[in-house]
Amino acid sequence: MSKLLSANFMRLKRDKIFYISLIMVFLCSLLIIIEGSSSFSEMDANGLEHSLDDFFFEIIPYMGAIYAVFICMFLGTEYSDGTIRNKIVTGHTRRDIFLANYFCCLSACLMITAGWLLGSVPGIFLIGMFQMSAGKLLACFGVVVGSAMVYTAIFTGLGMLSTNKAVTVVLALVLWTGLVLCGSGIIDRLNCPETLGGMAFIDGEFVKIPDDPNPLYLSGTLRTACEYIRDSLPSAQAILLNNNDVDNPLRQILLSLLVNGVFIAGGVGIYKRKDLK
Repeated sequence: MSKLLSANFMRLKRDKIFYISLIMVFLCSLLIIIEGSSSFSEMDANGLEHSLDDFFFEIIPYMGAIYAVFICMFLGTEYSDGTIRNKIVTGHTRRDIFLANYFCCLSACLMITAGWLLGSVPGIFLIGMFQMSAGKLLACFGVVVGSAMVYTAIFTGLGMLSTNKAVTVVLALVLWTGLVLCGSGIIDRLNCPETLGGMAFIDGEFVKIPDDPNPLYLSGTLRTACEYIRDSLPSAQAILLNNNDVDNPLRQILLSLLVNGVFIAGGVGIYKRKDLK
């Protein structure tokens, strides 16, 4: 395992996609903060409240796409160069190969995530401090790391099972898009109000409409199940972070660890049976 990790990290040091991803995330995060600070200047002039919370996590929902492209490009090179076959011939087990690739890709994704953090830190000086407490901020960072772990497990499995680099990247982006749509859909349903009502303008005056049950409102066991699905999806976690709507970060972190373990175990099991041509 140590030799595999060493070889992977040596290749990572020379990987152009990794450095492009890192620089791109840093610059995008910095640009978001700079644009946010200029808009906050207008809000200050109008007496509106604002904080760094509103912009700090704005890029997080898109990090999954960056992870997908990097991981699939990085792992796809092993198939195109014949590195995978050489590793097996020299006596390395498929389990060790899979895990070494996972830990290397996870380290790279966390470094890319650190690029987001470095690009966003200037917001403290340009915009001001966070409104959320230090404890919740640390918990949100934990959710970001957990989300990165799950994405890494998913795309490592896909990259190890698909031998065509271009096809793998496309499949990974389609999968990421599906996860985002699924996560946003579940969040929208959970945010539906329990009742429908309000005010209506009728015959020249405002009239209160009686509250009626909302047929789209989820309740009971179904609502609880959807909440757990939402908190286990890395895409939904990212959307909640961007919306400053993380109300149970500990549950999200624990679910990320569980989902991460399931995907790693499943990926290793399937990869052991894969026919390497």
